[in-house]
Amino acid sequence: MTIRLRLALVKLVIGLALPVFAQQTNTVPPTRLPSTALRFFGGVTDPGLFSGQYKFSWPDTLLLTLPINMVTCQDSTAEYQCQTGANTFNGVTGLGLKPIGSMLLYCRAHKCQFLWYGGFAAYFSGSSGQYAWYANNAGSGPNIVRWFTNWVIAVSRAYPDIPYINYCNEPLHSSNTNPFPAAFGGAGRTGYDWIINIGKIFRTYFPNARLGVNDFQCESVANDLNTGDTKLPQFINMVNVLKKADVIDWAGWEGYSLQSTSSANFAAAIQEMANTGVPLFLTEFSPEAYLTGVSQATQLADWQRLMGVAINSGEVEGIIGPWTFRKSNTGGVTGDSYWIIDDRANPSSDTGTDTLTSKWLKSYIPTIIPRT
Repeated sequence: MTIRLRLALVKLVIGLALPVFAQQTNTVPPTRLPSTALRFFGGVTDPGLFSGQYKFSWPDTLLLTLPINMVTCQDSTAEYQCQTGANTFNGVTGLGLKPIGSMLLYCRAHKCQFLWYGGFAAYFSGSSGQYAWYANNAGSGPNIVRWFTNWVIAVSRAYPDIPYINYCNEPLHSSNTNPFPAAFGGAGRTGYDWIINIGKIFRTYFPNARLGVNDFQCESVANDLNTGDTKLPQFINMVNVLKKADVIDWAGWEGYSLQSTSSANFAAAIQEMANTGVPLFLTEFSPEAYLTGVSQATQLADWQRLMGVAINSGEVEGIIGPWTFRKSNTGGVTGDSYWIIDDRANPSSDTGTDTLTSKWLKSYIPTIIPRT
């Protein structure tokens, strides 16, 4: 068989394998799928311990109706919720590090990996002093580094086998002169010294974890993102720098509000990321986030289109989302269209009504990522 004929046959097989996503409003589309590099589909939940979140019953059995093999906790396990002093890990309700343990036990019991958002978070490190310990006069740069390092050490001693860690959440949306990044070296020689230095701390105390960073506004090669002009070039530059410093094992795009992003531009962005050699995750995949009045049919169509691009690329290792899967559990964010299960009738009973999207996911995901 000639090489040309072989290539023609490969293209024919790939073409036949690509899913055709239906647009009906009252049916779940067919789920014949291509081969894929996708290793996990993850869900997002929380023990319900931080201020502003609806306290549904825990453990969250409703999440387990989704075909997940990875779980991310929203906020209750994050440093900015747990650490209140140099060696004080109280959590917002005095439970300290226990939410992390709860999530680990939850994941182990249900054969899911745990992706822990345990490091820096741009949103919580601004001048408003939302890091509790910083607001409580942590003081100079060296103290900030010492206190934060104490946090990492404390968690590593309690839970040394956390498998996946996001150690820097939305770094491109934080200024190098912010007190926290500045304490860790600011831009420095590489342009990202502060991220490297945080990564080295996590690498030291969690040597077996897969470390990553994530951000938004990177998911297109063009300026067709609802979150603003694309930051893809900056993100790729950052990833290459972190890779050279050996402080990154995966990179994440959040995936919010991508309904205006063309499939071609999304696919091209994924390919540019693939060229870095660093595995790509979609960490908070939430099309139509923050919109109101979105029909189930529209939500389904965008999930199918965008997930189809990601999966058919063969370059996306995992997809996690939406950030808020319950209608009643918004985590303090109101008026959005994250949710794919409506639990308003009786949230404490862990019962809910599937949308077209969740029905589709329940039939679609198990065919490519079987639960073991």
